[in-house]
Amino acid sequence: MKKTFKYLFIIIVSIIIIIYLSVHFYKNVVVENLTDKNKIATQKWSELYNYSNNRQKLLETLLESTNKDLNDTLKDVLRKNKEKYKLYKENCSIQFVKLQYDINKEYLKILRRHSVDSISSQTIDYKILQELQELDIKSNYVIAQYNEATLDYNKYISIFPNFYFAKSGGFHKKKYFTIKYGVKNDDPIVKSKELPAWAKDQDTL
Repeated sequence: MKKTFKYLFIIIVSIIIIIYLSVHFYKNVVVENLTDKNKIATQKWSELYNYSNNRQKLLETLLESTNKDLNDTLKDVLRKNKEKYKLYKENCSIQFVKLQYDINKEYLKILRRHSVDSISSQTIDYKILQELQELDIKSNYVIAQYNEATLDYNKYISIFPNFYFAKSGGFHKKKYFTIKYGVKNDDPIVKSKELPAWAKDQDTL
């Protein structure tokens, strides 16, 4: 009888040790994968953040060379962005996207008034607008890469039991950058409050 309990005890302890080691191993794999995925998304965010900083400087220079009275709104938005800019260096947020949305909205008004084709190639305005439009292309390409990396990272966190290990490891879901430069966008704040496609036309009572 004693031998039976002894063998049973050894089996139970062995099972517990195996489970513990398996969980510990899986946790390490999850943390390592999250670190890699987070690194990719963070690198893309850094690129996008730097591009937005370049856009800020170009638009400020453009304001200096154009009629300032016609660009009061843009000047005000650029000022707000500059005041809070450093807050968003590490991570994307809906507030930052909203600021970029407002800047892009005013920038589009300038494009409607001053197209590259209608300005002499020798003027400062022409060179700045050309740089801005080239920056639009680069930024939008990086936006796509950032959102793709963020989706991959967020989906991995959402898997059970990854979200438990992610929380204990200090990993959190990232925000998407929901606008594009040089084109008309929906207000990101309003858009974030809308029901997802799957929830529309459903009885929520």
